[in-house]
Amino acid sequence: MGALLGVLRVCHKNDLPLSLGTGGPVYSSVSERERQAKYNRFFWPLAFTGSIGLMGALLKNYFLLEFPDGVRELAIFALAWSIFMPLQSAMWMVPQAVNVLVVDRGSLRKSLQFFGGIVCLMTLPLFVIGFTPLGYDFLGTVYELDEEGLRRVQLYLRWFVSFPLLMTTGQFLQGMMVRAEATGKTTVIEVIRMLGMSLVLWYGVSRGNDPVATLIYAQIFADVLAIVLRGVSLWPLRGKWTAVGKVVPSFREIAAFFLPIAFTTLMFSFGRPIVFGFMTKIDASNLPEGTSMVAMIAGLNLAWSFVPLFVNPLNQIRSVFVNYAREDLKGVVVLLKRVMVIIVSVWLLVAWTGLAGMFFRGLQGAD
Repeated sequence: MGALLGVLRVCHKNDLPLSLGTGGPVYSSVSERERQAKYNRFFWPLAFTGSIGLMGALLKNYFLLEFPDGVRELAIFALAWSIFMPLQSAMWMVPQAVNVLVVDRGSLRKSLQFFGGIVCLMTLPLFVIGFTPLGYDFLGTVYELDEEGLRRVQLYLRWFVSFPLLMTTGQFLQGMMVRAEATGKTTVIEVIRMLGMSLVLWYGVSRGNDPVATLIYAQIFADVLAIVLRGVSLWPLRGKWTAVGKVVPSFREIAAFFLPIAFTTLMFSFGRPIVFGFMTKIDASNLPEGTSMVAMIAGLNLAWSFVPLFVNPLNQIRSVFVNYAREDLKGVVVLLKRVMVIIVSVWLLVAWTGLAGMFFRGLQGAD
């Protein structure tokens, strides 16, 4: 909710438009039912897009467990991904910034330059951690693992170096699609992206390829595929970005909007490496009988991959606020209340009926 208020405050302060075109729809002449139908058509495809995207983590979990010594490999991957998580969480805010700031060719060009710099800043720490002895020592400080485990974690991070560019590009294009209210297409593209990732993962497992290479190739293939499809989808919509009477934002203005919301999500994401770091330092004698730390880390990663499926739809409300709250704040709040009731009800159903256990045992291959 703080992020929502921040979006509205920045837009109001800088007189940034909250919808495409020159004035937005005339809501006074549209009935409440029609407005809610419009918001639902915008929001739910976007919510499904986010949840479908998160299923990539579930796919990786499932196929990793299919490899020999899959539990250990899943734990190693979880430790490596948790180091990358703060950077990934910052990328999640790129669509929000694009949705607010990119309104014409000038702001598009300036935003591309800004986020190009952000990509470089995010890639540098990954390069240091993945390729240098200093990075190995850092991992040894965070995680108490044997040498083989640390080398394996560093190997994953070495491959992650390409992810900031690919993921930021994809998120930038998705923000432009949201800006153009093409949320239905974003859902279709995300489904295709997940199918592509599944195909590469299945091929790697069936051929007995190295788990690291299999996961990285699957991620890169899926991201490149999504970038191409989003670019193709945006081409017919290029006329949407017309002048709206606002000067091109400066780098300082873009940073003033993007960095606070990115920093907020980045702080939340630090919880995962901190928890995993403490878990690797627990003495084995203090664990329940028959339980290994590797299995506990793998199990916690399964849970952490599952819960965001219910949280992410609520995060997408931000885009509804950006696009429609200035003209109809009351109607957007009504939508938010209905979405909260639906999401909480589904979560309680899953938690109280044992569906979560069926999911982990059946669809994730966990014992």
